[in-house]
Amino acid sequence: MLTSSFSVLGLIAAYLVANGAGQIYSSYYARKKFRVEFDTSALLKIFIVSGLSSVVPALIIGFAGLSAILSVGIGVALYLFSYLSLLPLTKAVTLSELKQATFVVKKTALLARVAKPVIAYQQRLLRFKVGLSGDKFKESYP
Repeated sequence: MLTSSFSVLGLIAAYLVANGAGQIYSSYYARKKFRVEFDTSALLKIFIVSGLSSVVPALIIGFAGLSAILSVGIGVALYLFSYLSLLPLTKAVTLSELKQATFVVKKTALLARVAKPVIAYQQRLLRFKVGLSGDKFKESYP
């Protein structure tokens, strides 16, 4: 119904509403049936970072008047850069989580090649945010 009325935007809205409703129900069911607890503050940080990361690409794409393929490419690159930068700066990701991610991805060679520079970049941003370097950083974040 939304797609026939609003075209692509209606399809996107319908998709978001359907997935949101399913996620809310699944979360409710997991809490009641399996007593699963969610770290709502961490989830909220991730949602905020995700929303903020989409602002710059949306503004640039909206006003640049580029071709569709170029807009998608630039939008994806800007979004990923801002998202991966804001995660450690807002402490939505911690050093222990980055270490755990390193351990998980090192078992798959291709994934490790892609993830290693991303994890190193986020670790540098965490050091910058905390204002520590080297050994002091390792002592503060076990």
